[in-house]
Amino acid sequence: MAICVAGGVTVTWATRTGSSPPPAIDAIGLRAEPRQPADTAPPLPSGWTVPTTPPVPSGWTVPTTPPVPSGWTVPTTPVPSGWTVPTTPVPSGWTVPTMPPLPSGWTVPAAGPVTIHDVRGAAMTISIPRVQDPELSSFPELDPAPGNRLLSITVQVLNSGDVTFTPDVDDNAWLTDTRGVRYGSDPVMSAALQAFPVTALEPDWSLQRVLVFEVGADTHLDILHIRHEADTATWPLDTTR
Repeated sequence: MAICVAGGVTVTWATRTGSSPPPAIDAIGLRAEPRQPADTAPPLPSGWTVPTTPPVPSGWTVPTTPPVPSGWTVPTTPVPSGWTVPTTPVPSGWTVPTMPPLPSGWTVPAAGPVTIHDVRGAAMTISIPRVQDPELSSFPELDPAPGNRLLSITVQVLNSGDVTFTPDVDDNAWLTDTRGVRYGSDPVMSAALQAFPVTALEPDWSLQRVLVFEVGADTHLDILHIRHEADTATWPLDTTR
């Protein structure tokens, strides 16, 4: 045992044994606790926890290339509550694909595919993938009268049922203008632009028919009509004229 007198206060401690360091003495001679080694962290207070990164939800992956910008996530399942997926800005070097622009003078009708059923159980799904106004192809058959213009409409016909049928859109399509005047397709001019002859469509088969119409140069067209038996489908023509 050792005895030390400092500032009138007597302090005693046990003699050091083995490798245990002696306790430190503060400035007024009170016993101090052994110092914590420099390479260890002090213990957390009772009830405290060290925050950790939340686990990635099931089904999510963290891409490694290219690196995800700070604050971005790439979910493959619905976003959990509290998570956000930023949409702008696009990081440098990333691109957002867009539909190619339509050629000048081309328009796309606003309405989508329409399915017409007939009494035999056939189902004919019709869509309009292209409208060209004016039609300027150089075939000799395409010869509008002075003061008129041509336009062509591509009609996609799909057999979406179980019954084979032969499309009849060539003879059952017409346009109306904003005054309600009706314009039928020209069979000779239309034939000049057909890639294939009309043929029977088995289930899941499809074909395209190109219909050519001759109208006045300043005519404002409004609606495309296609009839099959008792039903008629219509598409608005989003023309720029």
